[in-house]
Amino acid sequence: MKRKSYKVSGLNLIRKLLRLIKDGHRLYHVVKGDSDLSFQTDESLDSEVKKTFSHIFDKSTPSHQIRLSIVIPIIICTIVLVVASLFVYDIEVYGYDASIVKEVVGVENYKGVYKGNVDTQAIEDSIYHALKVSVVDVRMIGTKLRITCKAQLDDEEILDISKDTPLYSNGKGVVSRVVVLAGTPLVKVGEVVGEGEVLIDTYQLVNGIREDSQAIGAVYAKVYHTTRVVLTKYELVPVRTGEVEEFSTLRIGYDTAVPPSSYDNYELVKVILPIGDLLPIYKVTYYYYATTYTSTPNPRYEDYHDLVTIAYQQLEEESEGEMILNRWYIVSDVGDYRYVDVYLECEKQICSNLG
Repeated sequence: MKRKSYKVSGLNLIRKLLRLIKDGHRLYHVVKGDSDLSFQTDESLDSEVKKTFSHIFDKSTPSHQIRLSIVIPIIICTIVLVVASLFVYDIEVYGYDASIVKEVVGVENYKGVYKGNVDTQAIEDSIYHALKVSVVDVRMIGTKLRITCKAQLDDEEILDISKDTPLYSNGKGVVSRVVVLAGTPLVKVGEVVGEGEVLIDTYQLVNGIREDSQAIGAVYAKVYHTTRVVLTKYELVPVRTGEVEEFSTLRIGYDTAVPPSSYDNYELVKVILPIGDLLPIYKVTYYYYATTYTSTPNPRYEDYHDLVTIAYQQLEEESEGEMILNRWYIVSDVGDYRYVDVYLECEKQICSNLG
């Protein structure tokens, strides 16, 4: 059966989509945008979709209506992009004074040059001989010539701070593990620590005598992420009164202007149909369905578990790089409101010099 594409907007899009699925209808290629929703379904469900959603943009277009005026510019742009990608258009320098590198090597002369004629090895050799650098890397990145240099350090600039530097906390948490190879830990498992606190100090007690030592080790802490889902027992939903206004017009190109309606509250269904094959002319029909708001039980008030799953996913994104230890949620009802507090317990490294 032939499928038809839709792009819809309006209130409660997910709930309306779930209603279609619950009624046994099959949906394909569902994509959620910031304020809209796109999907495909069988062409026979067109009336059901129009009855369920407002603000519909009809995306179905027969394949034989692909316009030559669109295809030719696309082909030309593709050829231009392919040809343009064969030449150097920009030069980037990292890790060293760009003006000095460009002057020494004369890399400005490479702009507009065919990439196959750029000898990156020769550029690297010239930089090594002309500048005091320890690392040089020259490579083509798309249409950019990227030069990365690392300046050499004088001997007196290299400092050994490993012998007298304690390990400090880089975050807050509850200490869960302490690993010490040298030095003395100043915290224990279960203690709450803040950012910037000394966790491993640069001394050791040998037979009761304090001796200087390096601080080598790692400290891990439990951290907690939380979010709240708020649900109302009832929700206001628009209900069609049965009155409808219809307005049709011809448009050239895409126009977002919407004619006004005499109704204060309404659902708008917009149907756009192409006319002809040569010019971008469309027949646009607007259906204004008068609505009134009524209070109805919120189905999410009882069936909120998928919202908890989404909340867990959001918290996992926030805790990227941390090890998840536990997760739970607590439900509390206050009047007509239901609060679902979702928690994620993780462990992260708050200091380490173990490499």
